[in-house]
Amino acid sequence: MHVEVTSRWSGLYRFTKEEIERAIYYANSRIYLGSGSAGQVYQGVLPSGQLVAIKHIHKTAMSGSFMREVEQLSKVRHPNLVCLFGYCDQEGDQYLVYEYCANGNLAQNLLSKGNSALRFSSRFILSLVQQVLFLIGRK
Repeated sequence: MHVEVTSRWSGLYRFTKEEIERAIYYANSRIYLGSGSAGQVYQGVLPSGQLVAIKHIHKTAMSGSFMREVEQLSKVRHPNLVCLFGYCDQEGDQYLVYEYCANGNLAQNLLSKGNSALRFSSRFILSLVQQVLFLIGRK
């Protein structure tokens, strides 16, 4: 696997399109996770075996949305935010490679009507505890 650290976005890996396609089409199939305004998201597997979420940015998306997302997420490291591992911008296709969240995204968990959804009071208390622990760790 050829991976290079970019100088433009410190700490991010620049994947080739071939590496992205191999990660998405592992085991001769692809797993669709969902879509948003900017693109479709697929489950992928890196050669190391690590699961990742790979967003394929729509070619019709605003031209700056890819650059803005990479620029913003390359600067952020927080325990409550998904981590951006890298990107691919090759042959007119743009991909973002994220940490994989096996239990879905925050909105799915907070807004779910199922039995596993937490009540607002529980979510609020949990959020406060997490923020206090985060701040304590930053001494």
